[in-house]
Amino acid sequence: MNSFITDAVRTESRLEGLPATNEELLIAALTLFSAGAELLDAIKKNIYYGKPVKSGDLAIKLNDAWGHLMYAEKVIDGEEHGIDREGQIERKAKINIDPRVFHAMIGIATEAGELADAVLGVVERKQSLDVVNVAEEIGDIDWYKAIFHDATGLSEEQIRTTVINKLKQRYPDRFTSEAAIERNLQAERATLEAGIHETAKQA
Repeated sequence: MNSFITDAVRTESRLEGLPATNEELLIAALTLFSAGAELLDAIKKNIYYGKPVKSGDLAIKLNDAWGHLMYAEKVIDGEEHGIDREGQIERKAKINIDPRVFHAMIGIATEAGELADAVLGVVERKQSLDVVNVAEEIGDIDWYKAIFHDATGLSEEQIRTTVINKLKQRYPDRFTSEAAIERNLQAERATLEAGIHETAKQA
């Protein structure tokens, strides 16, 4: 994996700091993505765990996300300031996060969106799954993960070990739908923190 990280970060675009960004548009995009991901997660749990989908809660989140997008559009078009498109003023703000970690997170999210589009092609457009394309997107996710590992010093092996320990906490013997739905989030968080803190000590 270390050689993969070395090869991956060789082609990384690095910034000393993140430039000021249209905060409203970013919040809108992230809120929409998060709400959509939560809806997909609910559908996944319904398919694999048999957990009912509570559409009411998700509808509220999606409506909130849509509101953010509409407000962002007004800011971009200058309507909030009475400015036309040619003389628009965009609200910009600094993002207080490591540029490399931000790059990795946004990149993984956008590649996941490509995977979602591949699933949409199968479900809605009745296309055959393009395995080559899917493999490419998963490979791209690995590329962004390599940036995260390199930027944080958290090794892939330690993160994987931590996740397995979390799953052992959730499923002591084997997978059950009950254990998947009724999770002890506090105990799982403690397991995750122990694994990540152990990595920090070793670094």
